[in-house]
Amino acid sequence: MPEPLRRVDLPDFRRLIPALHLLRAFWIAVDLRKMVLAGVALVAYSGGSWLFDQWFLDPQAVAERELSRWPWQQSLEYHLDRAEAPLAEVVGGLHDPWNTLQRIGTNWKIGLRPITDVADPLVKLLSGNATWFEMAHSTLHLFWGLVVWSVAGGAMGRMAAVQFARDQQIGIWSGLRYSLRNFGHYFCATLLPLAGLAGLWVACAGAGLLGLIPVVGSTLVGIIWGLGLVAGFLMTLILIGVSAGWPLMFATINVEGTDGFDGLSRGFNYVYERPLQYLGYAIVCVAFSSFSVFFVWLVTQLVVYLTALTMAWGLGFEAARTFMADSPPLVVPRVLMPEAANVAGKSPIGPGPVLVGIWLRAAAVLVMGFVYSQFWSSTTIIYFLLRRSVDGKELDEIQFVADPERDHLQALMDNGATAPPPPVSSERLAGAPVDSLP
Repeated sequence: MPEPLRRVDLPDFRRLIPALHLLRAFWIAVDLRKMVLAGVALVAYSGGSWLFDQWFLDPQAVAERELSRWPWQQSLEYHLDRAEAPLAEVVGGLHDPWNTLQRIGTNWKIGLRPITDVADPLVKLLSGNATWFEMAHSTLHLFWGLVVWSVAGGAMGRMAAVQFARDQQIGIWSGLRYSLRNFGHYFCATLLPLAGLAGLWVACAGAGLLGLIPVVGSTLVGIIWGLGLVAGFLMTLILIGVSAGWPLMFATINVEGTDGFDGLSRGFNYVYERPLQYLGYAIVCVAFSSFSVFFVWLVTQLVVYLTALTMAWGLGFEAARTFMADSPPLVVPRVLMPEAANVAGKSPIGPGPVLVGIWLRAAAVLVMGFVYSQFWSSTTIIYFLLRRSVDGKELDEIQFVADPERDHLQALMDNGATAPPPPVSSERLAGAPVDSLP
């Protein structure tokens, strides 16, 4: 008799190659709820930026910043050669796949944009040649960015953490409730090292004042210059730890449910205890984000292109293009953008182009929102991987705090009521109190 077929167990490639877990970031990030939340946060951040610019910048500088202030005005900077229409880029990739993959996969700036939004004001503060108005402007930008992303980034990170660890999804309001309850922890985890940096900065500035003392001032500065080098070394460690560990601080609070001090401790610890591993994960995430954002952007452009093309069968192609006169180039293929000379005197009567522009601005905000959703999803997965490497915890371990269960039968007996108990939520029927998460 023939021998029965033996079951062959395939190896767990994700355990052998932990970086494969990072590929889940796309499916976690391409979630309409996270993208909407990120889009609203981007609009709020841009609104604060507009207000600060009105206070501190001259009208010419404000006019220059207006060209790329709002999310739908920004560029993804892929610089594609065949982007007249989305299908042309796809066909061009088939003819020249290597060059196309190289251009798509090396747009690393897009994966790091959430960090640069917070880092740019800090760089301006540390430039050394900023005026008092520029320093005040950058400080407000820095604090507003920390406020916005402490709420929105914390909520997206919590949503991503639950989805990665338990393969369950929580809503926007559950994520926001969690981030608002822990807002002080997010904010303090980032602010404490910056406060230490400021303290060392002030100490060095005070030491520099000794140089103003007649006769002995120069000697005193020369003597204590060695202490200044120590302070500079500490400031360098703080800057590296904050820049690289900032998202890990948020992930600590989202996964462990602890405070800002634990977030600060783990963020710095993982960065300095596993620097090469963290760098490798970061490189994979940034390269993968470049491909992921391009895919979402290309699909969005294809949707807009096919919509306009089908409308053009009834309107006519040139008439359909005039409806794009007030639309953002981020999601509108160049072949559909009307030229200024052709639009004059040909725009349709009524609010049609304005309404089309509103719809397409919303689509552009969602595309930019995916950039930030991808970032917070990727950094959350990186935290899980580093935690397993450093602390030995499994990837499905996440902090849950459920509301205490009520004994409805005892309540009926005590009150003598005859009303039925309240219905059980769908999340509890699924086995996990998702909406009661902190």
